[in-house]
Amino acid sequence: MKIRLKRCIYKNGLDIIAPLKCGTRWLEGLDVKNRIDTFGFDITDLEKHIHSGTTFIYRPIMEHFLSGTVTDLSFKPQLDVIDIVTNMIEGGSVHWYPYLYKKLYPLHKKLGFSFYKLRDLSQLTPTDSKLQWSPTQYEFKLPTKYNSIETALSTLPHEHSIQLEKLISEEEKWLKLMIEPHYNGKNW
Repeated sequence: MKIRLKRCIYKNGLDIIAPLKCGTRWLEGLDVKNRIDTFGFDITDLEKHIHSGTTFIYRPIMEHFLSGTVTDLSFKPQLDVIDIVTNMIEGGSVHWYPYLYKKLYPLHKKLGFSFYKLRDLSQLTPTDSKLQWSPTQYEFKLPTKYNSIETALSTLPHEHSIQLEKLISEEEKWLKLMIEPHYNGKNW
């Protein structure tokens, strides 16, 4: 299984793509009256869905990874964190993919679509301010055997931690190459 993305298309031309764990459930309530379509798709079909007018929603890589790990652990409490993280490293999670931005970079270079940070999502359209949100609204609970995600991740073997650090660092590099021009001269 590969990471899933959600696409929302609106009558005003707004065309949003967001990976799971990047506001996709919140987007389901965004400007519903003016929405033409909402659907999910696999990362292997990204090129079919993205164009120069796309707005791609992102969140910081480590934050996305942690959120995806918590969600995967909560969906599969019978598994240990090593099983979940190994699956993520191998690209088998729908909530985090270690090569998303590396795969996205050539498309961005070719098409020049825009990026929008998850925490700024509520500023996309005038109706957004009416949507209610709280920091715990979409939070998944860890299995009781883990006190925190940090505690869970501390049980990983050293080689997995090193591999994760490399993957996250590499993804941060690709994302920065794409978003830095959008924020040039701004405090981001």
